[in-house]
Amino acid sequence: LCGNGARCAIKFAHLTGKFSSSQTRFISNGEMFSGEVVNSEIVKFYLNPSKKIKFNFKIKIFGQLINACYADTGSPHVVIKICDVLEDVSQHKSFYTLEEFPVLELGKAIRYHNDFMPSGTNVNFIEIKENEIFIRTYERGVEDETLACGTGSTAAAIVASVTDNLKPPIKLITKGGEILSVDFKYEKNNFYNLSLTGPAKVIFTGSFLLNSYS
Repeated sequence: LCGNGARCAIKFAHLTGKFSSSQTRFISNGEMFSGEVVNSEIVKFYLNPSKKIKFNFKIKIFGQLINACYADTGSPHVVIKICDVLEDVSQHKSFYTLEEFPVLELGKAIRYHNDFMPSGTNVNFIEIKENEIFIRTYERGVEDETLACGTGSTAAAIVASVTDNLKPPIKLITKGGEILSVDFKYEKNNFYNLSLTGPAKVIFTGSFLLNSYS
């Protein structure tokens, strides 16, 4: 599942007249989802409840045990606070700036870690400032950092609500500078009514012939 992709699909379907009201439903990977066009720039996507959530376990990587959390929000995501990663193991010095964090190096190592095989995992590194989450994501499949990840942002918001007592809706600032908002309800250790809201813009339009790719 791709959260930002879902929001873009909702935007496209609305612009091309596939549905006329502000809300719609659709199927992805055999599951029913819904979403809505909030206004000309903002689209909201409603996610299904997380299939699996795990807090505060250790990953051994590069000579250190890193505290991590995990949430499956339609795609599997590891979430790690950068202050829990040592920049210098010998001096027990942690990272404190997300801008200088080695997302590609650590993200790739964790994505292929034996604990998450055979399918692997996406990896999100976060820094929390004044109840906002700054996030950078290494995405499997892309095998590199991306400018934003919707399901990763949702996973990070879920994790931070428990580990740092952040209250929804939670604001996330992505690598690309876009702002996403994650909202949900939490009751009896269950997260539900999950939604991902953010901008969706038309960058270009075009066409191609299907038989050219056969």
